[in-house]
Amino acid sequence: MGIVSILLVIIINFIFQTTLFQHFRIFGVLPNTTLIIVIVFAILWGRKRGAMVGFFSGALQDILFGTILGLNALIYMLLGFSVGSFENKIFKDNAITPIFFTVLGTIFYHLLYYLIIYATQNKIDFAVIFGKIIAIETVCNSILSGFAYNKLFHYLYQSKIKIKIR
Repeated sequence: MGIVSILLVIIINFIFQTTLFQHFRIFGVLPNTTLIIVIVFAILWGRKRGAMVGFFSGALQDILFGTILGLNALIYMLLGFSVGSFENKIFKDNAITPIFFTVLGTIFYHLLYYLIIYATQNKIDFAVIFGKIIAIETVCNSILSGFAYNKLFHYLYQSKIKIKIR
């Protein structure tokens, strides 16, 4: 998958996340498909591409909707780099892998995001964030990441097999 294809995935995800997916909130919480894409790319292609996808996805969010410019870019980049560091140490064909990293990634994202927001002297109700947002979003993201990873994994590896056969 080339850079143009990756940028296309990032832009399409952003458009869907900000329009269509707004109607699929669960208890008022929107699944974070950007986080899912960063984790899936990082698992499949490693820390460099994971960090790149994370940075550009986060930068797009920051430019259009960010409260602190660069915050999402930084967090998604760190997340992509961290998860991608395990690329050679995990079983990529295991369905639990993306779910596990999505649970950790969702918690990591929110902890870092809200700690930085709190450090900039903004008031935050941590009970609501941890009790409602993180709990629900973690479950939603985990379910969606399993499906997204499975589809992308099979698409990529089946297309490689077809290319080798020809």
